[in-house]
Amino acid sequence: MEDVTVQDNRVSVANLWIVSKRFQNFDIKKKGSSIVFKSKKYHFDVIWDNVQNAKIVISKCLMDQVVGLCGLYNKQVEDDRTTPDGSLVKSNQDFGNSWSIGPADRCSPPACEEYYMREAITTCEYLL
Repeated sequence: MEDVTVQDNRVSVANLWIVSKRFQNFDIKKKGSSIVFKSKKYHFDVIWDNVQNAKIVISKCLMDQVVGLCGLYNKQVEDDRTTPDGSLVKSNQDFGNSWSIGPADRCSPPACEEYYMREAITTCEYLL
């Protein structure tokens, strides 16, 4: 990754430190192959691997004060799948879908047309 977008402006990853100087409430920088966003005001970090994984790290001072995709952060794992309406769900799929904005199928991977899928399976079976 070479560029990121900050407030509708493209910024080179090498210049993220400049963005951090401009804004008082957060730092953003490249660390290894990841991008790290650190909120000074709300005491959390988001670490993105530039591909698909994001890790959210929150300060202990926020214990018992958060709700969302990170759970309730109250050391009770049984309530970590609490949905926005306060109900508990059993599956990760239902939990993630409950926090989705827009139709859930927009996050589904694209499917091959049936013809191409049959061709791929036939080719793989032939090779095996």
